[in-house]
Amino acid sequence: MGTNAGLAFFLSSGTVGAAVEGFLAGAPSLAFSLELPKDDYALWRRERRLEAPTGQLINSAVEVARSITEEVWRGGLPSAASLMTVNMPTTLSAETPRRFAGITPTIYGSTFKRHAEGDRFEHAFSGLQIKGEGGDVVALQNQEIALTPVRFALDVETTQEDRLRFERLS
Repeated sequence: MGTNAGLAFFLSSGTVGAAVEGFLAGAPSLAFSLELPKDDYALWRRERRLEAPTGQLINSAVEVARSITEEVWRGGLPSAASLMTVNMPTTLSAETPRRFAGITPTIYGSTFKRHAEGDRFEHAFSGLQIKGEGGDVVALQNQEIALTPVRFALDVETTQEDRLRFERLS
């Protein structure tokens, strides 16, 4: 439960990881994520259960996921995509606007702080820090479904300066 919007959550997501495994196996792969209202998310994190009013939100998520999955089944993923993430907002219904959005540049910031006794560190997530504009995080803030096609092309162009700095050829 929870979204995988923003680069930090995208890269650490088990849901996205499962879609990557599907991509590696040659299957058209989707990673669906649903943003829960804060109180519902806290209850889920604490007790791994949801209250009945959340049921309509879950039903809407199932309906949207079915619709998008059927479209991928009929016509495939968007052009050149390796997989696609779908992040759904807390106000989700079958009529919620859907739009393509890139992955918002984000970082975690500090995830540990010194313990009060000073002899060790403890987990203290400081929250997601947005480092860019637009993208899937903004789509969710606008109560839209963020559709993010992702293509795995992880290499970068190497400059001549970098070649001189790093390469050692015989």
